[in-house]
Amino acid sequence: EFTITIPRLNVVQMNIDFANPYDPAGTLDLLRHVPFGHYLGLPGQGKKVVLFGHSSGYAWDKSPFKVVLRQIDQLQNGDRIYMNFNGKGSAYQVSNRSIVEATQDFTIMEDYGREELALFTCWPPDSIKQRYVIHADPISA
Repeated sequence: EFTITIPRLNVVQMNIDFANPYDPAGTLDLLRHVPFGHYLGLPGQGKKVVLFGHSSGYAWDKSPFKVVLRQIDQLQNGDRIYMNFNGKGSAYQVSNRSIVEATQDFTIMEDYGREELALFTCWPPDSIKQRYVIHADPISA
């Protein structure tokens, strides 16, 4: 069990599945079956946790999850994000937002040796030009 809840976005216990960061085609395929993909560390392990989902409603994408992060820009500093992994809950608080060019999306994976959640999607909606990234720090729930 691996789920996420983002109250401001009306995301409630949506599934997260593991993805291979070196397999872009597999990552796209993954998002046809689950709303969120995951790279790197796990909640509560003191490492960077990276999650991603779609924000674009392309006609070719028949997934029911294709716009789960369409309003990611509505998240504000202080908003909370909750994850549950194998029965253990973790809470994060939004601390920052950034936009990076798609050609620089590898920077989202940079691990600075501390626990942080990076949640990202393509940006702006219906484009793959950039990535909108939410940065959140772990807190006590």
